[in-house]
Amino acid sequence: MSATVTIRRLDAGSLGELAPQLSDLFADAVAPHRAEIVKLVVHRRARGRGLAEALMQAAEREARAMGRPHLTLFTRRGCEAERPYEKLGWSLAGVIPHDSAMPGGTPCDGALYFKQLAP
Repeated sequence: MSATVTIRRLDAGSLGELAPQLSDLFADAVAPHRAEIVKLVVHRRARGRGLAEALMQAAEREARAMGRPHLTLFTRRGCEAERPYEKLGWSLAGVIPHDSAMPGGTPCDGALYFKQLAP
């Protein structure tokens, strides 16, 4: 089951959203201890207020409660999105050259992160 969490609304627009993938049939069979963060978005107007950290901490609590202590996520390399992950103790597992694209379509590298939660 996956879910999207919206953190709050301002002027009828979302300030931040998180989509954790806490379970799927294939992953449950081969990696029942793992969860994946498939999307984290914080609106430009809301950046710098700790919303990304709050969303990630909520996802970590949920994953821990579900018995899924190994988390992974994928993001663009070299973008501001990497800061909250690193601040929260996520580790860079590797970089995949030209695997992603900037909003205008320019190719960029992708970054794979992981975090092992304490029990």
